[in-house]
Amino acid sequence: MSYQIYQTCTPAVSFQKINLLFLFTLFSIFGSSQNPFETSQNNLTIEMLMSTEINTLKKGNLKNLRAKYLFVPKSDERQKVISILYHSHPEADFTDILKGQYTWKKLHSNYSVSYDARIKTNNYLYPVKSTPFPVIDIPDSLKNFLRFDDIINQKKIIEKTALELVRHETELYNAVFNIGYWIYENIDYLRTGFETIESASTVFNTKFGDCDEISVLYLSMLRSVYIPSRLVSGIAKGEFGFNYHAWVEVFFENTGWVPFDATFRQFGYVDQSHIKLAQHHTVSEMFSTTWEFLPFFGDIEIESEELPVVSAQITAQQNVSTQNFTIQIFPFTEKVGIYSSYPVKILIKNNTPFFSSEMFYLNYASDVEINIEKEKYLLSFAPHETKEINLYLTYSGIKYSNYRYTSLFEVFNRTGINDTTTVIFYPGAKIISEKMATTILDTFSVPKVVDEHNNNF
Repeated sequence: MSYQIYQTCTPAVSFQKINLLFLFTLFSIFGSSQNPFETSQNNLTIEMLMSTEINTLKKGNLKNLRAKYLFVPKSDERQKVISILYHSHPEADFTDILKGQYTWKKLHSNYSVSYDARIKTNNYLYPVKSTPFPVIDIPDSLKNFLRFDDIINQKKIIEKTALELVRHETELYNAVFNIGYWIYENIDYLRTGFETIESASTVFNTKFGDCDEISVLYLSMLRSVYIPSRLVSGIAKGEFGFNYHAWVEVFFENTGWVPFDATFRQFGYVDQSHIKLAQHHTVSEMFSTTWEFLPFFGDIEIESEELPVVSAQITAQQNVSTQNFTIQIFPFTEKVGIYSSYPVKILIKNNTPFFSSEMFYLNYASDVEINIEKEKYLLSFAPHETKEINLYLTYSGIKYSNYRYTSLFEVFNRTGINDTTTVIFYPGAKIISEKMATTILDTFSVPKVVDEHNNNF
């Protein structure tokens, strides 16, 4: 993580202001084990602590110093702030708890502010319904969320790519998903270690970035096709624990602001480890803490000697059952011959009346081979839509042609919804070639089934 300190020099009769700008990074989940909460539907209770410290340099007398936290969790549909306690050292002369603001009237060598909070998060389903695309008649209140700057910059190649991705879409959700999916497929997560956030065009050209830079590119592409969108600052849990994180929110007319996290490939939702702290029009607004001071006399400077510290831990989990999707696996036949291909059709249904997306994982033995490279599918769904995955399996671990070989094949999603089938390679059974398997998958139909909510496929 890196940071910059911005200072504006002003006359002695006014405040000098220092804003601490944090550039968020999080370890990659691309090409690695999945996020710890990609297979969880639990409600979480998370305790977090944020602390910031500055030191004073040179001598003088201080008339006033004020600190204010701008990164503070607030309650919304998917997170509820149970409690929040603010602390200061030395103890502030005046404290405004509602604003998270502290004021000192004496000069000290060191000042610090912190807060600890308890937040409960849930696996919230955003009720995204049909919203026409392109977006027209954008109200004035949203036009700030279409602005470009030096970081969220507008380049012809970015605009051209975004336009190609949404050219045939008439639904806003699908347009946003298409752009996010392109980023997921083409931009690698890399903890850059840069002291500044790279621009959208740099990320587009280099094809890598950390979470804030991936979000910056997402914003640039969305705004290039006139989709109001904003940057979100917060924390989330990755492979190495909780850390600062950034993602994007998109405005839907009938729903409000909906999260899309291209780093975590979560579109239309974010998992329960995400805690939102603030939102911004632009990167230049990503200030977590402001320090303002008014010297009485003398030459006083302040600087931050340490990065703001954030830590969090999960203190409780509550299991909540959701059945937003139904998964059904249909093998073409019960068993096939040794060295045969094994055709499988997978049907996945969105059981909700809302647009949604989900990652689906394929789980099978290491000596089973599959005719496609993907072991996971990121799919978007219209309300109550059913999608189909066709594939065939072969078994590479055969040593004796007169033995029977069996293996489990499973499809599951992040909330634990799954279906399994047993793959059987049997001596003397029918041999299906790869060409035959492809033809079978194109032609064979599956029986009509009913999901757990009595909704027919």
